[in-house]
Amino acid sequence: MGRKLSFDGIAGSDADWTVKSSAYTAVTGDALLLDASGGAFTITLPAAAVEDDYIDFADATGHLKDNNVTLGRNGLNIMGAAEDLVVDTKNIGFRLTYYNATQGWRVT
Repeated sequence: MGRKLSFDGIAGSDADWTVKSSAYTAVTGDALLLDASGGAFTITLPAAAVEDDYIDFADATGHLKDNNVTLGRNGLNIMGAAEDLVVDTKNIGFRLTYYNATQGWRVT
């Protein structure tokens, strides 16, 4: 069963949604509406995380296909790789959950 994207973002999020349209360093528990209508930017993930930490993301304006947002790994793996994650899918909503040092942040 997957997460559902609604007008308020990902259903079940515990945080208030905040719009980001330029570089930002995320904190655990953030719920970020990514507004890339003005161009590409980077969200830097926390440098330290523990199992079950999470951050919610959603495309606020439908511009992520044209203006990508990069999720900077900040020293931790993403999906088991030592690489940043480029978000380039229009109208996407997802959660990153931290698992462990090997896997790092996982799309959940």
